Amino acid sequence: DVIIAKDFPFNSFAKLDHGLAFPIISNERGVGSVVYIRDSVSAALLTSNILREASLNPQTTEMLMLKKLLDSERNKIAQLPIGPPNKVGYNETSFSYLEGQFKTFDILGGIFDGVDIGQFFLGTDPKNRRGRVLSREDLVKGFAKIKNWHIKYNEERQFIDLLLEDKEFISPIYALHVAVKEEKYFNLDKRGIALRRAVERQNLGAGSYISPKVFVRSVLDSVKRRSKRFFTRSLNKR
Repeated sequence: DVIIAKDFPFNSFAKLDHGLAFPIISNERGVGSVVYIRDSVSAALLTSNILREASLNPQTTEMLMLKKLLDSERNKIAQLPIGPPNKVGYNETSFSYLEGQFKTFDILGGIFDGVDIGQFFLGTDPKNRRGRVLSREDLVKGFAKIKNWHIKYNEERQFIDLLLEDKEFISPIYALHVAVKEEKYFNLDKRGIALRRAVERQNLGAGSYISPKVFVRSVLDSVKRRSKRFFTRSLNKR
């Protein structure tokens, strides 16, 4: 559920001093929306961490695992910038995390959405709320002061840029985490129109709507589960 811009800076990753890089969105969570793996040594570091954390806690998530990996191997991992390279765009947090993002921004020259931008401006995953999509709500509660951020459609890039509230900062967004998973964002013929509409709606305030397909699927799944429980209980009574 991640889309990338046509000017994604693939070659610039070779300039990083680290073999792994991914976004960190809060004091507790990283995100696997974009993960840079330079070589087999870096891949082994990542996989060994995943296996270890999963064995310790089968209920863990990729978000928790990535953040723990960064904290334990800080000298081997770079943070992909999730927003602007200045403190104004963020909530109060440990400066060491922001400083890590700022250094990488200078090398890559743009932003790699962890989850905040796509979820806030495009909408949440409808499966999480039985088909209901929430838009322009700050649900992540992480580093990003997302309500002070704005997006602008860049006709040349055919993608969106990020602006701060005062509009004095602007940066290309290279990767966008589309949590809402609607097909229009993944279709090159429809993407431009869909992103422009998201830009136009950004000042409307928080809102929500129902995704018909996901709602119907949720209802059918619920009926199946209830039917299965009913028949199981009936058989047990016999």
